[in-house]
Amino acid sequence: RLNQWVAAEHLWLPAGLWEGQVDRELAFDPGLPVAVGIDPAYSDDTFAIVTAQRQREDTIVRARFVLNPYPPGHSARDDWVVDHEEVRTYLRALRRAYPAPAVRIDGRTVAGPAFVYDPSSFTESAQILEGEGLAMLEMPQTDRRMVPATRLFYDLLLDHRIWHDGDATLALHFRNCHAVERGENGWRLRKGTKSSAHKIDGAIAAVMAVSQAAQPPPPKRIGAFLA
Repeated sequence: RLNQWVAAEHLWLPAGLWEGQVDRELAFDPGLPVAVGIDPAYSDDTFAIVTAQRQREDTIVRARFVLNPYPPGHSARDDWVVDHEEVRTYLRALRRAYPAPAVRIDGRTVAGPAFVYDPSSFTESAQILEGEGLAMLEMPQTDRRMVPATRLFYDLLLDHRIWHDGDATLALHFRNCHAVERGENGWRLRKGTKSSAHKIDGAIAAVMAVSQAAQPPPPKRIGAFLA
């Protein structure tokens, strides 16, 4: 209405909502559980890793990306592949930094973050990390899993209960999101078109991480001595 250029014709999030939730001083508490959303890639794409931690009633998120260093149309672009060992090293570091258990697997409490991942292009790495004791949780990109996760993320953000450090790439990925209705009260996030070069991987990883961070952590064991 003001005849101004905007970032996208159709925005999933209300304009300015994500940008208004920046807190550059936010810090994770190493004593609290952490959830990690992983939207992987193999080549010619963006590998997104988003960490989320619930602190009281709010959730804070941070993003890290492995980005294709070649601009679109560059002759060497097709030769670039993601260094998955670099990714695994980063995830191992997260486990060391945040040892608080976030999840139980097969009835066993596992130390460290809950690593929620899209199995596409990441199964081998997930098996390696699981063998090292990391809590790896598959999250297939199905409507049954992603629609409620996306709705939860939207509601928390609308209530100003999600905060982030202002990462520019993550903000861009949210601006690129188009919402496809699924039922009366849900969406799936999509690119504008399947062939679009605009990335949304960070937004998907953030939805996954926040959805897991909202789950109750394993109960703490209380030792007792009876005489």
